[in-house]
Amino acid sequence: MKENPFEAVARYCDRELQAPFAQRLLAHSEAAMREAGLVPTDLPERLGQDPYLMLFTVVVEDFTTRPDAPGGVRVADAYLKRHGWKLTPSARKLIQRVRDSVMGLYEVTGLKPGHGLELRDLLLDGPDFKVAQPRLAGVLPVGCLLGARVLQLDEGATLSGGVLPFEEELREQVVTYIRDAAELGDRPIRNDELAGLAPHISNVWLKMTLAEAAAKD
Repeated sequence: MKENPFEAVARYCDRELQAPFAQRLLAHSEAAMREAGLVPTDLPERLGQDPYLMLFTVVVEDFTTRPDAPGGVRVADAYLKRHGWKLTPSARKLIQRVRDSVMGLYEVTGLKPGHGLELRDLLLDGPDFKVAQPRLAGVLPVGCLLGARVLQLDEGATLSGGVLPFEEELREQVVTYIRDAAELGDRPIRNDELAGLAPHISNVWLKMTLAEAAAKD
C-alpha cells in the first residue's frame, strides 16, 4: 500500500521542526485540554488511537501551511525543497494543494455511496458542491458536520486526510464556538480570516469528543 505523503512530512517535522510543531499541536488542543484538566500526554489514551491519529493529521496538514520553517519559509515548501525529488508528481501536488488550502466547516447535504459527498459551507455563503470521497460516503449520515480541507485536484474536488466529524445536533454549538473563539461576532467571516480557524475547529471537536468519552466512563 502506498504511503500517505503526510506520514513522511510528519517525520520531517519531528526531526527538523520539533518545537514549532509542538506549539501548533498545542494550539489545536490547549483550550479543550484546559477545560478537561488534561495535558498533551493524556490525549492518546483518552481519545483512542484512531481519533488521536485524525487530530494529529489535521495538525500536520495545518502546520504545512505555516511559515514556521527556517527563514520564514512555509513548512510544505521547505519539505518539498529537501525531499520533493523522492515523491511522485501526485504526492507533490497533494502537498501543494494542502499548503494552499484552509480548513472549513461543512454540512453533509447528500451522499452518493461509492462516489462521494455533497457539502454545504457553514462559514461562507455559497451553493452546495460535490467532493469525491468514496470511503466517507459509505459511513457518514446526511446532516453531520465535517471540519475539513477541500482540495481541488486534476480529477476534481476531494477532501484532505484530516477530517473531524460532528453530529448533526451539535451544529449550533459548533458554529457558535468557532465564531466566538475567532471573535467574529455577528458579522460575516472574511476570506482572509479562514486560515486562522483550524485550531478553533480542532478544539471544539476535541472538547466534544473528550466530553463524550468521559460520559462513557
